[in-house]
Amino acid sequence: MAKTGKTLSRTLRKDFSDENPLPKSLFFLGSVKYTSIAQVLLEGKERPKTLVEFTPSQLKALMESRIYSRGGSLSSLNNRGGYGIYRKPPPVAEEVAEAKEEVRKHVETIKELNENKERLERSLLGRSNTIRNLEILASSLERDLEESRKVYKAAQAENRKLKEQVDRLLGKEGRPRSSTDRQNESVDPHPYRHRLPGSHS
Repeated sequence: MAKTGKTLSRTLRKDFSDENPLPKSLFFLGSVKYTSIAQVLLEGKERPKTLVEFTPSQLKALMESRIYSRGGSLSSLNNRGGYGIYRKPPPVAEEVAEAKEEVRKHVETIKELNENKERLERSLLGRSNTIRNLEILASSLERDLEESRKVYKAAQAENRKLKEQVDRLLGKEGRPRSSTDRQNESVDPHPYRHRLPGSHS
């Protein structure tokens, strides 16, 4: 004999909202199309049961949506009651092909990243060598500059010594006679003076 029960409450699906949400235990029904949720006290029971009520078309749509799933929550219905609902096996070959394609893409990405890394390393190595060569050149130029400064200072000191020697020589011998002085010495200051007989020039 079928058990009977007393419906304590019934809430239509459309009546649930943000202000009147589903009970936490029924959150999984958020995307499922059903008619209502009822609280029913079955005969001989002290605690009410929560029943989810469907129309036949709603139940059919729900079951068909699970036919191609891989172990959904209603998968046990496939063989229940002798109905033998066909459940299409998962497309393993297709998934394997997709997985291989994803792996291939990842491998290509990793290869490209490694090539970029190697290019950057070569570029950095070349720049390091260039910087090292420039540092060596700068050090060499600095040494050459210091040597040039020493030579310049030595030349200045030698010039000072020569100048001092010249000044000393000029101080001992007096002012050198110029060509004008020598010419003046050879000119007779009295060109019209008559010489006396027997005088010597």
